[in-house]
This record gives sequence, structure tokens and C-alpha cells, in this order.
Amino acid sequence: MNPTEFIRKNIVTKLLAENFTLSVAQGAAHKGVEFYLKACGASRRGGLFDDCYQHAKAWAIKNTTTLDKPIKQKKTRTVAAGRAISLF
Repeated sequence: MNPTEFIRKNIVTKLLAENFTLSVAQGAAHKGVEFYLKACGASRRGGLFDDCYQHAKAWAIKNTTTLDKPIKQKKTRTVAAGRAISLF
């Protein structure tokens, strides 16, 4: 497996784990590989994949519609037993 295949495969799997659609994940992986080919170096030692992933994730977020975005669950506030919520 060469570096471009590694970057493409791992970006797609990470974005699918974050509930992006397959088409958006594949497009973002393509942008991540393009960033890898253009990059002259990493922002920190051993972090070139992280840079490619951040670039791809930013592209994926910008190119998802509101229907494609995962629905976030609202956190409900629970009251401790025997304790009432008051202002004072």
C-alpha cells in the first residue's frame, strides 16, 4: 500500500465513523490526497496524515447539506433526587 492509498483509505474510514455520507467522504479523501501531493512538509513531526485529514474534514463540512448532517441529540438536564432547582 503506497502513501496515497493509505491516506485515502483512512480518511474515508474516519469520516464514515463521524457519520458523513460515502460520497462526501470519498470527495474529502480526494482533497486530502491532493493536499498530500502538494504539501512540502508537515506542520509537526510525523503529522502529515493529520494535516491531510484536517484539510479533508474541513472540505467535508463545507460540502455537506443540512439533510446530510447527522442529527445531534439534545442533552436533557436531570434533577438529582430530593434536590429542587431554585434561583437562590
